[in-house]
Amino acid sequence: MEKLIQSTISLFISLSLKISTKSYKSIISILFIISLLSIILTTTITVYHDPERIITTTTTTTSASKSVFTASSPKQQDKLQQEIDQHQSDNSHEQQGKRIIIFPNNFPLIKNDQLVKYYIDTMNQALQPHDLIYRNCFEYKIPQLSYSSQKIDVFSDGGGGDQSGIKCRKLSSQVNVKVSPAINKNGNMRQILTRFMQDDGLYFQEFLPFFPNLKEQLQSADDDIINKHWYQFIGSTVWLQQYGVHLMISRIIYTEVDQGLPIISLAYLQLFDRNWNELNDVELIIPDYETTTTTTTQSKYKYKSIIYPYFAPIPIYHNVKQLNTGKFFGVEDPRIMLITNEFGFEEPIIIYNSHHRKISNIDYENGGDNQGKINFKNYRSLFIGWLWKTQIGKFNLEQLPSEHTLDNHKANKNDANNNDYSKNEYIKIKELTRPNNQRNLLEKNWSLFLNHQEKLNHGYHSFIYFIYQFKDLKILKCPLSSSTTKKNNDGDDRFDSGCQWEYQINDDDNFGSGYLHGGTELINVNELLDNYLSKSSTSTSINGKQLTNSIKDRLPLNRQIWIGFARAAMRHCGCSETMYRPNMVILVKDDVPTNTNIASGKSNYRLTHVSSFMDLGIEVLPWWEDKGLCEGKNVVIPNGISSWTIENESNNLESESSTITSNNLVDYLTITITRRDTTIDLVYIKGLLNALLLNPDNNNSNNDVDDTEEGSSIFKSSVLFNVDLVKDYSSTTTTTTTKNVNKNLDCALQYSHKYCQIYGEKLKIEDEFNNKGKDKGKDKSN
Repeated sequence: MEKLIQSTISLFISLSLKISTKSYKSIISILFIISLLSIILTTTITVYHDPERIITTTTTTTSASKSVFTASSPKQQDKLQQEIDQHQSDNSHEQQGKRIIIFPNNFPLIKNDQLVKYYIDTMNQALQPHDLIYRNCFEYKIPQLSYSSQKIDVFSDGGGGDQSGIKCRKLSSQVNVKVSPAINKNGNMRQILTRFMQDDGLYFQEFLPFFPNLKEQLQSADDDIINKHWYQFIGSTVWLQQYGVHLMISRIIYTEVDQGLPIISLAYLQLFDRNWNELNDVELIIPDYETTTTTTTQSKYKYKSIIYPYFAPIPIYHNVKQLNTGKFFGVEDPRIMLITNEFGFEEPIIIYNSHHRKISNIDYENGGDNQGKINFKNYRSLFIGWLWKTQIGKFNLEQLPSEHTLDNHKANKNDANNNDYSKNEYIKIKELTRPNNQRNLLEKNWSLFLNHQEKLNHGYHSFIYFIYQFKDLKILKCPLSSSTTKKNNDGDDRFDSGCQWEYQINDDDNFGSGYLHGGTELINVNELLDNYLSKSSTSTSINGKQLTNSIKDRLPLNRQIWIGFARAAMRHCGCSETMYRPNMVILVKDDVPTNTNIASGKSNYRLTHVSSFMDLGIEVLPWWEDKGLCEGKNVVIPNGISSWTIENESNNLESESSTITSNNLVDYLTITITRRDTTIDLVYIKGLLNALLLNPDNNNSNNDVDDTEEGSSIFKSSVLFNVDLVKDYSSTTTTTTTKNVNKNLDCALQYSHKYCQIYGEKLKIEDEFNNKGKDKGKDKSN
C-alpha cells in the first residue's frame, strides 16, 4: 500500500508540471481520498497478538505444541472482549456482514500481521473492511450467579451381597448442592430462518419441500405464526478452549400441529462467547485433517474455515410423500462432545439418532420386466458425526441414493428420494451398530462416555463408549476412527463389524432400556482431577493440589469414575401423561490386570449410585401455554454437560484476633436442559463433586450446608475408595445377582414415581386454593 501511494504521488507530481494551476485542487482532493483509503485498509482489519509469544512462521506443527494453551492477561482479555461486543452490536445494526475470524490459540503464526497474510495468501481468502481477526487468548470463565440450596436423594447398591430384602431407605443418602436459576439461550427464530432462506444453499433446497410456506411465514409480521410452527430445543454445548467460545448444537423442528408432532428435524450450530453472548458471523480457522500428511516424526497440515451459525449439513434419509405415517425425518437428540483425535487436536463430534432404511429383500417374482422389486425395512438408528470433516453424497446412508442407481431394479413408485444428492457435501457420519452390525428397529438413548486412561496411554481417544442400557448393565465400545467412512464412495465397510461389547452383566439378547433412558454424557472424574492439576500456578493453590493428589492417591489403582445424568420417563404417575426429570448416575470401572499386562486384562463395571428425580429448583413450564402443568407432558430433560471445572475459592474465616483467608476447592458443573420441548436452558450446579468426593468427611462444608442437617454425604464412608467396590457380576448371572445389581436403580425409580405422585397432589391442592380465592373475589364483586 505504501509503495502504491508513493508511486501515485510521483505520478501526480510529474503530471502537475504539465497542467494548469486550476487543476491543483482536483489533484489534492484525489490524493486526500487515496490517503484516507490507505488508513482505513490498514486500521479496520484488526489483528490481536501477544508479543511475548512469537513463533516462527511455518505450516508444520509437532504434536508437542498442540495441547499448549496460554491466555492473555485479564486486562487484555477484557479489552478484546469490548472490541468483540462493539463489533457484534454494529453487525446487528448498521454494519451487517462484519466477520470475526478466530485462529486457534496453538496456531504457529502470531507475529503482528502474519495472521492476515496467512489468511489472504495461504488460505486464499478475502478480508473486508471492519473484519476483526485475532488469535484466541480467552480462558474459560465462571459467571457471577445467585444459587439456592438443593438436595439430591441418591441410592447405592449396598456394596454387594444380597440386597433383595433391604428396604430402599437403607440404601439412600442425601447430597447437598447449590443450583443457579435456569438461563435461557434460545435464538431468534425469525432471524435464524431468514438467514437459512436467504443463503439458499443446497441443504436448504433439499428440505424446502417439507416447509413450502416458509417465505409467507417470514413475510408476516406476526411472530406467533413462526412460534406456532418452529421450535428450537435439546441444546448441547462444549467449550472450545483453543477458540475461546462455546459451541452449541440444537434441534430445530417444523410442525403443523405442536412440538410433539414434528415433520422435519434439523440440527443447528451456533457459537457463544465466554459470557454466553451469542456470536454471529464468526469464522473459526480449524485444522483440515483430511489434507494432513503424517510422517514418522511430524504431521503437516493445512487449515480451513467454518462460518457460524448455520444448519449442520447432516445427511438424512427423507421422503416428503410419507409424511402421513405419523413419523418425522431428521436428527433427534443431538449430543456434542470433544475428543482428542489421532493428530492431537480437540475435535467436536456429535451423536444423534435418525430414521433411515435398509434393503430387506429384492422380489424378482413380482418385479415384472425381469426386474426385481426392492423392499425396504425402516430403522431409527444411532449415528456419529464429525463436525469438522466432510463427505460427498449419502453413500454410507442411502443404498439407493439417486435415479442412476435404479437401472436394474425397481424402487417403490412413491419413493420421492430419487433426487441426486451424490455431489452434495455433508458432515461425515457413520452408523453405530451392535456387534456384527446388528441393530434393533429403534436404537436411541445410549449414554456416551470417554476413557481417560486410554487417552493417557495412546495420546488420543481410540474409542467412544456407551451405556447401552442401565438395567442389567450393558456397555458398548465403538471405534472412533473415521477411516472406514470414505469421503467419496470409493470403498465399502464390509470389514467394519460395528461396535463391540465392552461389558455385559448378562450375556444374552434381552435388550430394553426400561424406564431409565440416556440423558447427558458421563464425565470422567479422573480427568476432572487431572485437569485441575494441569492448570497454571495462578489458577491453582498449593493446598488445592495437595488435596487433589491425595484423592487420586486414595483411589484404587486402575479405577475410573464417571458421573452424568440420565432421565427417567414416568407414565401416568399422578401428573401428566409422561413426566421427565434428571436422574444422576455414577459409573465405576476397575481394570483387572493379567499377570503380564493390564491392557489384556478384564474390565469390570458397576453402576454404584442412582438418584431419584432431581428438580433442582427449576421452574417447570406447561406443555401447552394455556393449560396446566399436569396436562400433556411435564418435561425437564437433561441434554448435556457443557463443562465441569474445579476452581479455587477464598473464604474469610473470622477468629478472635483476626480474619484468616482460607482457599477451598469448589467445582462448577454446567448442564443444559429442555423444558416443554421448546427451550434451551443452562443451569450451573455448584459443589456436586465436593459433595461426592472432594470433602467426604466434611459433609459439604464448602457449600455452606449445616453439618447438623439431617442426611449425610454418601461418601462420608469413602465408598468410592473401597478396593472391593467393583465385583465381577458377569461371571455369576443368577436371578439373585441381577436383583442385587438393579436394586439401586429400582429404588431410584420407585422414589421418582413417588415424586410424581406428590407433585401432582401438591398442584391439585394449589389449584383448589387458587380457585377458592377466585370464587371469593367474584362473591365480593357481586
